[in-house]
Amino acid sequence: MARSVNALADEADRLREEQAGYNRLRTVAREVGLRIREHLADADVLAEAQAAVQKNLKADIVYLRLVEDGRLAGRVGQDFAGTVAADDEEPR
Repeated sequence: MARSVNALADEADRLREEQAGYNRLRTVAREVGLRIREHLADADVLAEAQAAVQKNLKADIVYLRLVEDGRLAGRVGQDFAGTVAADDEEPR
């Protein structure tokens, strides 16, 4: 009986931690959205989004692209030669 109670308590703790992670991501997304909306130019929006994603998600690599007329536009972010596909490569 004690094992069952402990297992349930462990599962409840895991679910609470998972929910806290989701809440943190929602908060980050909301904050990033507000910061991005302050800018009007595409380049400014992408630069702000890249900085916010890198800071809030502690990402080592961040690059973003816009879709224009159904095609990928240029990248925004650091130069990651060999790490990400070149602009003219088809997505995998």
